[in-house]
Amino acid sequence: MTASPILLVHDRGGADEAIHRGIVCVVSSSDVVLSRGDVDRETWLRSVAKPFQAAAALRAGVAETYALSKADVALLCASHNSEDRHVERARALLARGGFDERDLRCGAHPPISPEVDRELARRGEAPSPLRNNCSGKHAGMLLLARVLEADPARYLDPDGPVQRAAAAAVSAICAPADAPGEATDGCSAVTFRLPLRALATGFRRLADPDSAPGDWAAPLRTARDAMTAHPEMVAGLDRFDTDLMAAGEGRFVAKIGAEGLIGCGVRDEGLGIAIKIEDGAMRAYPPVLLAVLEHLGLLSDAERGRLTRWRDDDLKNCVGTVVGRRRVVLADESGG
Repeated sequence: MTASPILLVHDRGGADEAIHRGIVCVVSSSDVVLSRGDVDRETWLRSVAKPFQAAAALRAGVAETYALSKADVALLCASHNSEDRHVERARALLARGGFDERDLRCGAHPPISPEVDRELARRGEAPSPLRNNCSGKHAGMLLLARVLEADPARYLDPDGPVQRAAAAAVSAICAPADAPGEATDGCSAVTFRLPLRALATGFRRLADPDSAPGDWAAPLRTARDAMTAHPEMVAGLDRFDTDLMAAGEGRFVAKIGAEGLIGCGVRDEGLGIAIKIEDGAMRAYPPVLLAVLEHLGLLSDAERGRLTRWRDDDLKNCVGTVVGRRRVVLADESGG
């Protein structure tokens, strides 16, 4: 595998200290309109796939059967902070299907948010499956098992109806040339491997559901509208995808994934964006995505102002002294 191009450089004292390589793909309805690196290289989608996995449940009628609100649907798409509001909504979702925390098979981990982690430590509360960042997705999968009349205890079976429905959604919405590769995600659900170009296509269709094939427009529209109406449920406080969607006030629909991956769709522009940071660094994709949006003329002055902390080029030490700079390396390469 050849190295991807440099996308982000951190320097200190005028000398490069760290570099992050990766791939950028921006697609329109007709083709790749901006690229850096090999947009046909495959990558594991991890949590970036959650809106598409949620679309499988929505297509099957989960929202209607269980009277889900937009905030509920947003949590189905979430990699949340484990804030109390996330936990209580996940618990309520489970209860609607006659489930509780014991039915979750996602396991437990420390919260993504350092603030929430400290608060739990102060309370003496151990991490739980309900506080797993994927608990909303798993609650949705359990509700889907009910609708499909499948065995809820086997909702994570890779060959069972719930995971097959999720795989069908990813394949139909992202439209890869070949069937997605599959493996086990950190939460034990199936994750998928696709070319970055296919992921960008999926986010273009999430932003513009009318461009989706078959009967996927309605579930994608429901997922999009829920995520943009309640970005705080998709991630939470001090999280980039939440802040981007809040700043855009519905223009952007975005979702991050583990190992330096993000997808973003731009409403009214018919564009889908996918970025993969090769070394998996989560710090790298916010400035790169914002540079892409700037390059395409898609950030207003108001949006720039609301996203300053994610695009500030000054690197400061613990007392606030500027000690270095970061710069995005972005060239317009018409993709093929």
